[in-house]
Order: sequence, then C-alpha cells, then structure tokens
Amino acid sequence: MLQVIVGMIFTFMLLSLLGTTVNELIASWRGWRGFYMEEGLKRLLQQKDNPEIFEKFRNNPIYKQLLQHAAPLRVSQAPAYLSADNFTSILSNVLKKKGEVLTTVDEFIQGVPEDSELRRILEQLKEEGHENLGDFKNRLQSWFNDIMGEAGGWYKRHLQFVTLFVGLGIAAVFNADSFAIYKHLTTNTQAAALLEQMAEKYTLTNEAPTLTTKTAPPVATPATPSDTSQIATATPAGHRRSGRPR
Repeated sequence: MLQVIVGMIFTFMLLSLLGTTVNELIASWRGWRGFYMEEGLKRLLQQKDNPEIFEKFRNNPIYKQLLQHAAPLRVSQAPAYLSADNFTSILSNVLKKKGEVLTTVDEFIQGVPEDSELRRILEQLKEEGHENLGDFKNRLQSWFNDIMGEAGGWYKRHLQFVTLFVGLGIAAVFNADSFAIYKHLTTNTQAAALLEQMAEKYTLTNEAPTLTTKTAPPVATPATPSDTSQIATATPAGHRRSGRPR
C-alpha cells in the first residue's frame, strides 16, 4: 500500500511540475509579466490624464533597453521587471527640462501639469515631510514598489486562471485519472516499485545540502581546570548539577 501511495504522489508531483513549466513558457511567450508591469506604470503616471508623460517615459533610452524582443502573439514588449532606481531615474529625466539639473523637490514636481492627478499625488508625498530631494526620491521608490506589488497580484490572478486550463489540458492528454492510476498500481506491483525507486532517486538528487550533511558526534575530552571553573561560573547559584553534590 505504501508503494502505491508513494507512486501516486510522485506521479501527480511530476504532472504539477510539468504544469508549472508550461505556465512559465506561456507567460514568457505572451509577455504577461511586462504587460501587467506596464499597467502598473499607467496607474502610477495617471496615463489617462498625462498621456504625454507616459509616452516620454516609454521612449526613454533606459526603458527601451529593457524591452523584450518581438514575438508572434506577444501582447506586450514591456520589460518584465523595472527597478525602483530606474523608475526614479527615468521619471526625473522625463519631468526636467533638457540640460537642467534637479536640486529641489519643487523643480521635480514643476514638470507635471498643475491640475493633474499625478501632480496632486507628488505634492502629497512632499507634504509628508520629504522636502529633501533624496528623501523624496526614496518615497517615490516606496510608492513605486507598492503599486508594482499590486501589479504582481494582477499577474498572479491571471496566471491562476490560465493554470486551471493548463491543468485540465495535461489531465486530458495524459489521462490523469486518480482511480485508474490507483487501480493500475495496485494490480501492477512492478510499476509501483519502479515509481517508488524513481521517487527515492529524485529525493536524493534534489535534497537540500543542509539535510544531507552529517556531522560526527562530538568526542568527549577530559575537562581542564579552566573548563571546570568556567562551568562553575556559568551555573546559577542554587542550581544542582547532575552527578555533583551541592
């Protein structure tokens, strides 16, 4: 019975690993990570109110270097990842005038239209007490990371929906019927034993190093006078050590 249980667990583990691999291949091919990252950027920069700022951001040389290559049916060439440092660097370049060096927060905000939602957000961040340009950029990075965290949630929920159909497809292709697998393993002891051996081999080859490393037991050495004095000092008063009278 144990062989059957191990065989079934190992079989479904292999199918789940296959599903994960297929998911990653589809997500990479379709460019979903970049798509949702750019959706987060649109929310950050209030793309509907400030399309010009968003387009300048996308056309920045640093951003364009991170673009993914074109592929059939790819929904977006946007980079799968954008660091907070690159975000503040690109945004600073977009908002400042050509040849200008930003030295204050007001100069940073000045490049945003006054009546825009983005301008109100930046002014709110400044009013939190971030008058220094360096502190203000750090706050921008924190704001960026928060929105990117939300975008990551959008991507994960989308991928969960895709995973459902990938799992159904794998189950149909490989005829992954739990009852049929159980019946086969209970009647075919050779197949059950083979799966058990494969599971053991997989466990041994993928086990973490910390779990396989064995240390030799400590060898007892005679206590020296200094060791005895240290033990006596470390023992609280009134505590009786085993084997020694008080």
